Amino acid sequence: MEKTLAFNQVHEFSNIYFDSETKTYYHDSPEEQTLRFDCDGWIFGKIHLKPLATAREAQIRQVDKPTFYWELFHPCYSHGFEEFVEIFNTRLDILKTTSRDIQIFFKNDFCWNHADHHRTDNLVDKQNGWRFKTAAYNDFLEILSNEEPIFADEERPERKHFYKFSRFFVVPCPFARLVHNSGAVINARPMYTNYISYEKIRSWYSTLREYLFQYYSLPVTTYTDAKDRILVNRKYNRNIHQESVDALVAAIPDLKVVYLEHMDFKDQIALFSRARVVITVHGAAMFNMLFAPVGSLLFEVLPGPSHMRSVFKHYCETLIRRHAFYYEGEEHRSTLTTHNYKLSVDKLLAALKEVGVS
Repeated sequence: MEKTLAFNQVHEFSNIYFDSETKTYYHDSPEEQTLRFDCDGWIFGKIHLKPLATAREAQIRQVDKPTFYWELFHPCYSHGFEEFVEIFNTRLDILKTTSRDIQIFFKNDFCWNHADHHRTDNLVDKQNGWRFKTAAYNDFLEILSNEEPIFADEERPERKHFYKFSRFFVVPCPFARLVHNSGAVINARPMYTNYISYEKIRSWYSTLREYLFQYYSLPVTTYTDAKDRILVNRKYNRNIHQESVDALVAAIPDLKVVYLEHMDFKDQIALFSRARVVITVHGAAMFNMLFAPVGSLLFEVLPGPSHMRSVFKHYCETLIRRHAFYYEGEEHRSTLTTHNYKLSVDKLLAALKEVGVS
């Protein structure tokens, strides 16, 4: 029997079992069941539940703490950030607490059609205590839970168990992706338009921002406090050529060049909290504008025409930050993996001047 569930809602299940030895889900019902999470057939995921009576004989390890399914499908910071914000606010909305006394169940091949593309091997350093390769992901986990996560793809013998989850939550497809793909935003998927309001999203981001500043004992900054102008460059793909970087540094007083790849989450929050102007090529790091003061400017260098309707423009507008962009045209009609962007610095500086940066 297949049961279709809306993908934009929180679903709570009781007495879900998972055998990490055989990678199989079970439930108390006598019939096999498939839970399908669907959005008009475009993105969907499935959990196949088998009757518990058919399971192998094994000692069951009871998990009484509320368990949240965390489905990552990409090492990109933005995807993890979306999932983190979603779980944080789901916990707050459902459990009415920010307590870390919860369990995270990590499995990356169930939802949203990405099973064949992004496996645990791409996300986790199995040789280093099953830590995430993206440094901030480990900070996300630390903030969410005081327990070591349960990895469905666990290979360590001592961590393979037959689990019973008393309360098992599957959270919605990350709301940021809903907003980004909303018909109201980029006129691509009208079915999403009214799923989650901007007001709701703004309140979630504001709540998380306030919590994280308290969690890390960081001073809350205002636009008056923010003095820094930063150029976020990359070490790998979509990085700005050093020649262009040097020209921008020479032309813009006090411009700081930063690289975020190996910076922990606290330091990224602190960095953006002091930023009045952020200049960067389109990419995941721009989610950190959440921590910039209201009124700060994100100046986005677009890598290609497909990003002319940038998701981050709408993200910034939701957060009441300012946004402007620069795109050189057909010369930079490129894929997202292009390296060493050589920019027309004079044109870029003119565009910055138009929005008050000189």
